[in-house]
Amino acid sequence: MKYNIKVENSFGRTMRDIVLSNRNLTEKDVVKLLNNNLGSVTESPYKLENMGEAVQLFMQEYDKEAKIGFVVDADVDGHTSSALLYLFLKESNYPLDKIQIFHHEGKMHGLGDEKLFKQIKKSDVEFLIIADAGTNDEKQLKELMNLNKRILILDHHIKEKDTNMKEIYKNQIGELIFVLVNNQLGEYCKDFSGVGVCWKFLTALLQKEWVHHDIVAIGNIADMMNINNDLELRALINKGLDNVTNPFFKAFLEDAGIENPTPMDISFNLANYINGVIRFGKVEDKVNLFRALIGEQEEFIYKPRKSKNNPNPTEQIETLQQHMVRKSKSIKQSQDKKKKDCVKLCKQYIDDNNIDENKVIVVIDKDMKMVDKRITGLIATNLVDIYKKPVVLLSYSSKQDKYTGSMRGYGTESFKKLLEATEIIKVIGHDNSAGVEVQKKDIPRLIKRINKVMEDVELKEPAIDIDTVLDLKEVSFKQMNDVLDLSMLFNSFCPKPQFLIKDKEINLKDIRNPYPTLLAFELDGIQFKKEYCSGVFKSEFLCEEETKNIFGRPDIVIDEMVVEIGYDDFKKQPCFLLKSAKTHVKKKDDKKKNKNIPF
Repeated sequence: MKYNIKVENSFGRTMRDIVLSNRNLTEKDVVKLLNNNLGSVTESPYKLENMGEAVQLFMQEYDKEAKIGFVVDADVDGHTSSALLYLFLKESNYPLDKIQIFHHEGKMHGLGDEKLFKQIKKSDVEFLIIADAGTNDEKQLKELMNLNKRILILDHHIKEKDTNMKEIYKNQIGELIFVLVNNQLGEYCKDFSGVGVCWKFLTALLQKEWVHHDIVAIGNIADMMNINNDLELRALINKGLDNVTNPFFKAFLEDAGIENPTPMDISFNLANYINGVIRFGKVEDKVNLFRALIGEQEEFIYKPRKSKNNPNPTEQIETLQQHMVRKSKSIKQSQDKKKKDCVKLCKQYIDDNNIDENKVIVVIDKDMKMVDKRITGLIATNLVDIYKKPVVLLSYSSKQDKYTGSMRGYGTESFKKLLEATEIIKVIGHDNSAGVEVQKKDIPRLIKRINKVMEDVELKEPAIDIDTVLDLKEVSFKQMNDVLDLSMLFNSFCPKPQFLIKDKEINLKDIRNPYPTLLAFELDGIQFKKEYCSGVFKSEFLCEEETKNIFGRPDIVIDEMVVEIGYDDFKKQPCFLLKSAKTHVKKKDDKKKNKNIPF
């Protein structure tokens, strides 16, 4: 395991000081970033290009009481974007029977979903609003305009290519029929996601700060935006998480026991479950998810499963929001099981075909039996974890007569550029996490072309960023609390602090295992925990292979541990959360048999 230790000698410095300086932050920056007074940092929404025309088009259709359609894009940002706009219409008493919602069946985006596009064309919708998508759907947009449908796009995705598509269109009598607002076309609010652009639009429309800050905050966080890069966006996040009022989000946080949500709580908890419904749920589930978001009410009768403690459970009544929280957890479990099954099949294919001998793991699912297309990215990520190599995962699409899928990078700065250099792989997305497409005719030479491009590429094992090496004797609960006070700052672009602890000893009898998914012990008066502990981690940490023939309970030497700071609700004090570790059984000559323990 490689480490990038940012501060080798922490003598005389507090943990908080080290954490901030490692992220190029000062205490003054903390004050600015934790501000929730929007008025002090708000930029005029009219700085976004075409905003004036967007307001004009909307009011033109609003005053007519036109039949309005929403394309709900298939991710958290897309759902929150459309929900925010729908709630404006609902709260301004727009006739709801004149609003039609369009949902993707699969994880599709914008108008590229053929089935959804046909539904829109056949509908009587006069004014179509596409939020968090649509910028690159030139062909479909022109076709809809030819059908006399007016269109407003509020998006944040980069234009993939130069086209002759204009950003504003008018008809022969001078009425606006199409306006594109996209923050990537100008210089302002570039770190706002789709729901952020929608919020700026509504602020321009009303000429005052629009509400529902919690919806805006959660959509931006879930879309992995750099929320610390723009003080207005940062204030929106703070204000939204400080007062979560959306009934679905409230129900979810209550169920998860989260009282004061942080951006990391949203990214790794709420967003994962919502995305599970969007990727893996039925159309009915997606419809109900959106209904829960916009505050619709319905009662459901639910009968819990039998258990030892409750052999005869009684029926319960739950709200639509509570129903969708429970459904999202159930769907996520089904998704995780399916992912595990797919990874097993892919691993068998890789081993049988000696694919691990190449620098890139390429899985080609010709018979569409190994890969579930709804979760290709999740499967590819798991394969990267197993093989420690970049992965390309492709399965045949009979509709498109080509292979589509996902790629995940490892050990390179931009796996995307390397794949594009093959000249036969189309990559849509980020440098090391993207969708891929390959024409059917190019599949026979795919691996050969990838191997040729990768011939002189050296894959470097990514190093784990460590803030500093800790001496537990110098760590106090006050110092740990001072770092916990920064929790609202941490996100995908400002990672949570990680620390390295070396050369500690503990006896097996002092390691608690109260239930299968928890490992806990205490060192120097500080609690250590591994929550959601896998059987592999536990077995390796406890050195079970080495201790099974040893009489009694030997001492375990913890050569090194990577930890984060958490909070122990039971003891009401900070604790350390284990991320990874190396251990060995203490012997007389203390010859170490180190092992890497997986996360």
